[in-house]
Amino acid sequence: MKWVFGTLVLLVVGLLLKLTLLVYAMYVLLGVLALSRFFSRVWTNQIEARRFSDEQVLEIGATAEIKVAVQNSGRFGVPWMILEDSLPQDAFTQMPLRLKAEGARGLWSF
Repeated sequence: MKWVFGTLVLLVVGLLLKLTLLVYAMYVLLGVLALSRFFSRVWTNQIEARRFSDEQVLEIGATAEIKVAVQNSGRFGVPWMILEDSLPQDAFTQMPLRLKAEGARGLWSF
């Protein structure tokens, strides 16, 4: 919101002082801000991520494989998207450890 307010202030200053290049630049910046906000809302509403496992109930000390499925129901791909899967920090800091994670965790980019 600060960007929009700052752009509007510079637009008004450019209009008052008749600085056409500044006015043009602020129109372009406002357009880019509006388009990026629109596309980010549309893209994020069409992404669905699910975490699932074959086992529903486990005994203490058992091992489970957790899979993450990501689906884009939109017509277009989402550029610059980063997906993070996280586990609670308490599970790794308490003694004895409540969880032990193996394999790929962290960032996936599409």
